[in-house]
Amino acid sequence: MERLMVSMKDKVWYDIFNLMRGLNYKFIAIVAALFLFPFMALSIHFFSVNRDLLKKDTLNYLESRSKITASIIGEILDYSYAIPDILREESFVKGGLEKRKEILGKLSASLPGVYYQISLVNRAGKEIARVGGNKKVPFADFSKDEVFINAVKGGDSVGRVEHLPDYPPILILAEAIPSPDQGQKDGIAVTFMSLARVAELIKQGRRTSEEEDGGLIDSGGMLIADSEGTYLAKPGMLAGEEILRLARDLSEQGAHSGAREAPLGKKDVWLVSAAEVEGTQWWAYEKEPASVIKTYKSVSWAKRIIAGGILLILVFSLLTERLAFFYFFKKQS
Repeated sequence: MERLMVSMKDKVWYDIFNLMRGLNYKFIAIVAALFLFPFMALSIHFFSVNRDLLKKDTLNYLESRSKITASIIGEILDYSYAIPDILREESFVKGGLEKRKEILGKLSASLPGVYYQISLVNRAGKEIARVGGNKKVPFADFSKDEVFINAVKGGDSVGRVEHLPDYPPILILAEAIPSPDQGQKDGIAVTFMSLARVAELIKQGRRTSEEEDGGLIDSGGMLIADSEGTYLAKPGMLAGEEILRLARDLSEQGAHSGAREAPLGKKDVWLVSAAEVEGTQWWAYEKEPASVIKTYKSVSWAKRIIAGGILLILVFSLLTERLAFFYFFKKQS
């Protein structure tokens, strides 16, 4: 029985050897080439189109993230900054200095961690009262501060961001206090508002890759906060040139959000997006290197399909040669 099985195995290998020896490899190569050339051309086109679609999807995704982040930051600022409404209340307008301090103290206590300091400043720019902050620091002179000057002139409230040591970024805003007799402004309220919640939002933002980075910049391009914590290590640092150019172009176009490719140097290309925070001149941004797209699962899936297609072409080329041999050459002989 064992001898019979051995002889059968030898016969199978002998038949395979004869089959391989009798193949017309030129014919197989010609048939394979006829199918491989158009197949590979279509595959290359597929990869190109697929990458463009992935790039477009990634840009749309980044822009959506920027818009959502900007929207949430706007809501945080609207909810936290209640000073303008307080200043217009009759009890505040007609109240004395101590009454005003009491009202502002209640506001600060109702939003713990939001107001670092609220200063009441006279028309000459001298601080006359303070809620919160460091009690040991002498009263300040705001007369040369741009935020104060703008508020005195009656312009829109424009903020300035400052970074204090070992403390989250602070937004400084100045708001005119209405006069009881509707005459000249009765001083200015200068608010130091913590942006800890904004910084935490950006830091904890869920991102799909380690290379992806997000942040928030002011009208001058200075980093207010970013996901990598650069604003803490280097306070006052400007954002990358690719972010500054995008924000500037969107502002000039009157657009509120956008995304595009941004080449850096000769080889690096980044995908960047930005969205304006409503009611401010701030921009929330997202960016990631374009090379990240190559790691998407759909590309590896496409490679497996193409490899399988090449294998099938080779197998069918072999079968075509055998069929041609049996149906044409063998019948003629």
